[in-house]
Amino acid sequence: MLNIPKFGPYAQTVAQRQAIVERMLDYFAQLHLKLPAHADDLHHRYVAGELSWLEVCELRSNPVQVTVMPAQPA
Repeated sequence: MLNIPKFGPYAQTVAQRQAIVERMLDYFAQLHLKLPAHADDLHHRYVAGELSWLEVCELRSNPVQVTVMPAQPA
């Protein structure tokens, strides 16, 4: 079993994270809640393992996104 500290015990794999996002989107639809336009991209990045759920929530509430560039070798 994977143990990636960035994700909870039920969000260790891509399939698990995809299921979480799908359940959340279904729940939001039942409540007739709209997500910001950039939320879809954030959810894809979460499923891919690029972002933690906390990062998704922070970026979803703040439309300004910062791209972190990898450090250049010296």
